[in-house]
Amino acid sequence: NTILGVPTPCNLVSVILPNARALKKYNDDYPIMQDLVAGNIFTDKGFPLIATPKPNTFKINSPKPTLDSKQNKECIESKINYHKPIFTICYKIDSIQRNSLNIYQCKINDNELKSNIILDSYELNLINCKELNINDLPNNIQENYNNKYFTHKTFIIQFDNHTREYIFIIPKHIPKILKQAYENNKEAQDNKDYGYGTFKLIDDTHKEYKQESILSKEIWLLPSCCNKLMIEFGNENKENTKYNHNGYNALSNIYVR
Repeated sequence: NTILGVPTPCNLVSVILPNARALKKYNDDYPIMQDLVAGNIFTDKGFPLIATPKPNTFKINSPKPTLDSKQNKECIESKINYHKPIFTICYKIDSIQRNSLNIYQCKINDNELKSNIILDSYELNLINCKELNINDLPNNIQENYNNKYFTHKTFIIQFDNHTREYIFIIPKHIPKILKQAYENNKEAQDNKDYGYGTFKLIDDTHKEYKQESILSKEIWLLPSCCNKLMIEFGNENKENTKYNHNGYNALSNIYVR
């Protein structure tokens, strides 16, 4: 990996998303597919791993499968679970808080949310979010997430005195293998506007503390072909979020499902 001509080697693979794996096992494990590496495997430095395509030189010798094609398909589908992508935002005023605070009001872009009951969720249509010029993003983002394969969007959320900008990198194409896996999955088809895959924090780029306000910015990789973002707000009655904070007295880190 090179940034601005300076070698920046990574040490190890730290994240392998399920989308990068084959649908069939070899040696009792699901191998990583070369054509699914990009955007699905990350190093410990946060960079997506890039595989240079090369022809495979090995052959697999195995007896003819005893299951017919229909049974084979059913076996494969039973191993693939679909989960609707959910982006969960938790609010804390101290990093050691056990659970999130209840949220009754906030502002997303120009839309003010206010309720007498605890806010639970909000659906954000990304078509209403500002599209970013890639030249305004950090150099490593420009190199690894170009306009040919990715869309770049942003939105702003405000809680009390904290303003946070989220920059989203959205893959334009769904891997063919995922299309095939979910083409007959009713839940996946009903929720296809939310994309396929999961969320990955790429860069926590900016924090600025002023006397009466906090400004921060993060860059996230979103599920492939995501058009809508389902935002879920954390509250004090939901799961323990003690280990999901950024370590500063403001808005906590995001945890996702």
